[in-house]
Formats: sequence, C-alpha cells, structure tokens
Amino acid sequence: MKIPAKWVNILGIVVIMLLAMDVVVLSLKNRDLKNNIREITGFEPPEPLESGTLAEKISVTLLDGRNDSISYDEVYAKYLLFVFSTTCPHCEANIPRWKSLNEKLDGRCFIIAISIHDVERTVDYVTKREFPFYTVSLNDSAFYQRYKISGVPVTILVAGDATVEGVWRGELNDEQVGDIVSRVTDNATASLNHQEFRQH
Repeated sequence: MKIPAKWVNILGIVVIMLLAMDVVVLSLKNRDLKNNIREITGFEPPEPLESGTLAEKISVTLLDGRNDSISYDEVYAKYLLFVFSTTCPHCEANIPRWKSLNEKLDGRCFIIAISIHDVERTVDYVTKREFPFYTVSLNDSAFYQRYKISGVPVTILVAGDATVEGVWRGELNDEQVGDIVSRVTDNATASLNHQEFRQH
C-alpha cells in the first residue's frame, strides 16, 4: 500500500521539528553541564588576551628538528598565528578558513601555524593537508598560561611592536575572516618578503 505524499511530507516536518527540539534541549543541557563542572571544579576558562597586551616570545621546534623561537621584531609587520592540534576536529574544520586568510592576505603579514604536538605528528599532518603556511611545533610549556590558551583552534593577530591586536577562539566564520583581513590590511605599508619563513 502506497502512503500518500501529503502524509510523507507531514511526517518529514514532524521529524524535523523533533530533531530541532532535540538540538535545543541538548544545547541547554550542555550549557548546564558546563556550569555544573565550573561550580564543582572551580575551573573558569581564562579570558583571551586583551588587545594591547604584550605577546611574549614563543619557544618552538622547526619541522627539521631545530629549536627556534617566534619573536615579534619586524616593527612594521604583523604576525598571524594559527594554533592547532593534529587531533582536533575543530582545527580540521578551520583549515579552509586559514587557507582562505593566507590567500586573501597574500604576503601582507607573517603567517605562522603552531602545532601543539610533536614534530613527527605535525609533519605528517601538515603534509597530508598541504599547509601553505610556515608551520612549527610548540616547545614552550608556559605558552598556554602566557597566551591564555584553554583550547584550540585559536587565531591570534600580533603587531610588530609585539602587542596583541585580536584573538579569535574556535572555528572562524566569514565575518571574523573579514575582520582579520581588514585589521591586517589597514595601514599596511608593504608586502612582506617571506623568504626567511619558508619550510625547511
């Protein structure tokens, strides 16, 4: 017996409404769970670095195994940091946005991807995903505290005078990508030479 199309449509609408209600209920439960965890543990995720905060030097390992550091010593430059994990699905989802930023900015700032994992895992990860930006592995236990990192992905814009201009937590949206491009290109004096920032 064939079910009339009208009933199929009604059934589909009911299922969609139930799923939408389920999403709302789960979101509310998730919020309550976070609040309960916060109350029980006393853990409060740190607020991101404020604009104007001094961004300290970061100890890193280059993908060829050599130790190095990221310091902000090009006075007229800007630095865009992509902090990621090789096991984070949100980082994976954010890669197209970071690639889009890399393309739109086209050499107007130094772009550095910072993996929180070791060199071997990082090399495998970035090779498979064809990272177009300079990538390093974090080698700095104080980084999370100094940069107030409680999760990844994080996108950080730093001026050449080592002051933070903006911090974006989580997956970027179109508006945030536009904001970053605007902040980098405003008063940009010249395109940067990335010769020193090539992969080894």
